[in-house]
Amino acid sequence: MRFGRRENPGFFLKNSSGIQIEDVAVYHAPGMGLVAQRSENITLQRFDVRLKPGIDRVFSATADAVHFTNCRSLIRMEHCLFENQLDDPCNVHGIYAKVEQVLSERSVAVKLMEKMTKGVEMADAGDWMQAIDPQSLLACSHAAEVESADLINSDFQVIRFKEKRPEGLEPGRFLENRTWNPDLNVRHCTVRANRARGFLITTPGRVVLEHNTINAPGAAVKISGDANSWYESGAVKDVTTRNNRFLACNYCCPDWGKAVIDIDPEIRHPELYECYHSNIRIENNIFETFDLGIVSGHSVDGFTFRNNRIIRTDDYPAHGYMKHSIELKAVRNVDIAGNEAPEQHRSILIGNEIHRMD
Repeated sequence: MRFGRRENPGFFLKNSSGIQIEDVAVYHAPGMGLVAQRSENITLQRFDVRLKPGIDRVFSATADAVHFTNCRSLIRMEHCLFENQLDDPCNVHGIYAKVEQVLSERSVAVKLMEKMTKGVEMADAGDWMQAIDPQSLLACSHAAEVESADLINSDFQVIRFKEKRPEGLEPGRFLENRTWNPDLNVRHCTVRANRARGFLITTPGRVVLEHNTINAPGAAVKISGDANSWYESGAVKDVTTRNNRFLACNYCCPDWGKAVIDIDPEIRHPELYECYHSNIRIENNIFETFDLGIVSGHSVDGFTFRNNRIIRTDDYPAHGYMKHSIELKAVRNVDIAGNEAPEQHRSILIGNEIHRMD
């Protein structure tokens, strides 16, 4: 029911540094509330994307509340309210660009595949790039420093390296920027009444989500990564989700997530490869839920689910998509202990083995 494309954000940040926005409310935007590209050190305090009090409008922004692409340093959000927008409250990611042609021993032409990233600069001189295999999403070359990057048009960019291009950097592979990846701190924020999911996190930086309240129709936290549809890069390396309250999330399962927390890099056969994500910790949270599915995940090395409390509610009919409270496959170093849960939530599945939640 939106009238057109998401072309007009409330705020647009590009090639910027040291941005601080405080005590601002975006009541409507025909697009996202805030978009940031290739920017660093961004602070949002009491930055609300919300309905204007006293009116009968149904939605606020017509897409994400805030969206960060190829940023770095620290993104900090505190005491923000994201409500009634027509997509996710927050998405943080990089870009996978397809290697279209090898031009010389030191240069390649890359193509931006997703239409809404057209024209975004993939790199600049001094950045470090790495090739990945689109099937496994794993690195297939060492990182190489960029000498120059030229935007040919909105689709194509020519990237020239300081030295000979790495082995493995071939047509059909994808490049990601290893320099522009941010840390993310989200504290005391509220998400409610929006379309789609909660926090989409695809960055290898240090991520902390704490003291937030999230009520979303899809997964409250979604950690993905893919080189096949959205082309959003950034295998996570250090994510802590603690002291949050999740309220009746994922009632539109499975359209926007398989569980309240959904870790689903788009790897067709994850058991064939090394893990894509690592070090994901879920601790001291409260899950108020009407259904079994708390966590679904695969391709993770280092997964912790400790000291959480699960409370069964009757907010919606159970959809029964998951048969166990936690379902994991192609994972290593799993630690699940000290949780408080009703009996029906104590069954967990790791690989092909059923366990009981401690």
